[in-house]
Amino acid sequence: MSMILKKSQIVTASLLVALCGAVFVNWYYSRPNSQSVGNLGEAEYVNATATSTTTTKASKTTSTTSKNTKSTTASVTKGSSVSEYFASSKLRRETAHDKAKSTLNAVITNKDSSKEAVQNATAELSNLSNLIKREADLENIINAKLSSECVVILDDEKAEVIIANSVLKGNALSIIQSSVVEQTGLPVTSISIIGAK
Repeated sequence: MSMILKKSQIVTASLLVALCGAVFVNWYYSRPNSQSVGNLGEAEYVNATATSTTTTKASKTTSTTSKNTKSTTASVTKGSSVSEYFASSKLRRETAHDKAKSTLNAVITNKDSSKEAVQNATAELSNLSNLIKREADLENIINAKLSSECVVILDDEKAEVIIANSVLKGNALSIIQSSVVEQTGLPVTSISIIGAK
């Protein structure tokens, strides 16, 4: 009987140690960080001259604008990381591209579409495919040059590059601008670079 009692005590002690270990690991990985990382919802323009400040309920967003650059802010929701922001931005962009592709393909495959509509839709689909390729190429080039994740949004007249604010030091702006100019042929005044905090 005493041998059975010792075995059950050993099993109980082992389970108790395992439970305490699990509680510690859970606490360790879910505790709030002790260092302040700032407000993740803040973003600011990095290549502009004039500043204007807008106060929102949760945080302050500082956006700077110049006459050559349009004002845009990247918003990272509270509690999400910058990499999650980039992933969700890329997903939203891909969803928009997929919708545009399906709409154009519907026009192309519709038997009631005029010949001119089919030609226009085919040209637009080709243009969209080129834009998607250039966005991916630019993201890869900027990632290779700056070792940072980014999101590039292109259209025929402008380019927007959203990149982590911590990367925008030194000559990072000129690297991004020259890469966009080389790949798209757009003037520097049509390029917006947005730092996401």
